[in-house]
Amino acid sequence: MAPFEGRMKQFLLFLILLSNFNSCYNTATAWKSTEVSPTIMLLGEFDWKPYIKNGATSRCTTMVDRAVKYGSSMLNFVPTHYYREAAAGGVLSYCYMDSSYSSCIPFTQDSIRSFQSGFSSCLRHAAAAGIQSVSVIPHVDSASTGGTWTIKSWRNGIVFGPSIRYGGLSYEDIMLQPLAVALGSSLPLSTDIYFSMQGEMGATVFRYPKDYSALVVRMRDLVSSTQLRQQQQQLKASTKLVSSASGQARGNIFMGATFNFIFIDGNQSPDDQAAHNNEYGLLGTLFGPLVTFFLGPEYGFRQAPQGTPSFDKRAVQNFFSSLDFIGVSAYSPLPVDFSNNDLQDSAFSFLKEAKVAVGTDVAALMEQNGIELQYVEYGLGGGVVDTGDQPATSPIQIASRPYWGVFGPYEKSKDPWQQSDLRSYMESFWRKSLAWLSQGGGQTYHISACYMWNLASWDVLAIYPESTSKEGSYLDNNVAAAVIQHNNMANIQNNLGG
Repeated sequence: MAPFEGRMKQFLLFLILLSNFNSCYNTATAWKSTEVSPTIMLLGEFDWKPYIKNGATSRCTTMVDRAVKYGSSMLNFVPTHYYREAAAGGVLSYCYMDSSYSSCIPFTQDSIRSFQSGFSSCLRHAAAAGIQSVSVIPHVDSASTGGTWTIKSWRNGIVFGPSIRYGGLSYEDIMLQPLAVALGSSLPLSTDIYFSMQGEMGATVFRYPKDYSALVVRMRDLVSSTQLRQQQQQLKASTKLVSSASGQARGNIFMGATFNFIFIDGNQSPDDQAAHNNEYGLLGTLFGPLVTFFLGPEYGFRQAPQGTPSFDKRAVQNFFSSLDFIGVSAYSPLPVDFSNNDLQDSAFSFLKEAKVAVGTDVAALMEQNGIELQYVEYGLGGGVVDTGDQPATSPIQIASRPYWGVFGPYEKSKDPWQQSDLRSYMESFWRKSLAWLSQGGGQTYHISACYMWNLASWDVLAIYPESTSKEGSYLDNNVAAAVIQHNNMANIQNNLGG
């Protein structure tokens, strides 16, 4: 074959490959296809602590093994600690759930080290399994309900200073510092790290933005300096030339913050009601009843403790400007027969509220600073009430309340997906979502990452151990197969596109 003919054949083959991937590539913006990445929930000591002393296997590593089967190059981790609330509001102290998930034990330096060690072991396991990027989104939930989520105890409304010590320890002490050291010491230097300062904890950020801006710098430096120590240790132990080892590709450290799609500031005062009611246009029509329902301390929005800093608009803007990514819990209500455009509503809602109710044009800052936008909680819960004990009975209930599901270990009698029309709707939701993500989201904003919420009835990949029991499982084989196919195609397309 002549050289020209050979090159032409290769070129034609390349065009065919491009056409095959056309459905998962946004030609207008050249956005990369977005994977669906599983979430590893760490709700207490029982999830991160190895089964045996000095062992490496834990519930966390078991979840990693389940998650990597779905083909994503990235995993999202949600470590969760708890707070005891002071009578006057705010945090009294921090604690962690024991193996029975019934007692919240005060942190000590030993238990902080145990948390760091267990998480480090799980991260090493993820890296050995081939994970290239790691996301960490820490939560602190109320201990007053035994760790069970309700609107009344929603962490979004709790006000605390992240570096203030309550009962002798701060959020920085018990959560951010051990996470930073674990990330820096346990992952290969080539791993991309996405480190959020919090998850769905708006009130603390908007009352302490200067503190969080400082934490962004400190935690990035702590991850980086820990990586440097790791590299130096590797060089000392290596028999190779220093120049060869020091030439290892370095991953990036991305710092961020994540929020709910609505009530992003924790809505600390009932005086905010008018702003929250009027800011949405069409979305206001959808959310009007929810606004009335949510407002007030009995629904999670607490008054700020005495001595809390007043709102500082410039400091909030500076905080957002310091970020590399912003995450949104993407639970905006949907029409039953939704379109791709409707899947943008969570982003629109967050950005509109940031501008109108908080006074920060986050959309403009994203464009100016190249800040990524992620969907950090994604899925359908199939529930109808915040107590998590009643499955939905119709698709419209599911679509209008994606954020409500069924809690606790799997029970067939409470599984919403046992109802055939609800399972069909849930599967169609994922088919449409995967098609949208194959184009990188859009049309307005690129969704750079999307994390499935793998807990309770949202967990249709059955990642969390209690998503499966002797009665059955939330696993949906059709969704599982579709996610694998989507992620495999996304990896090929993204590698092809460079």
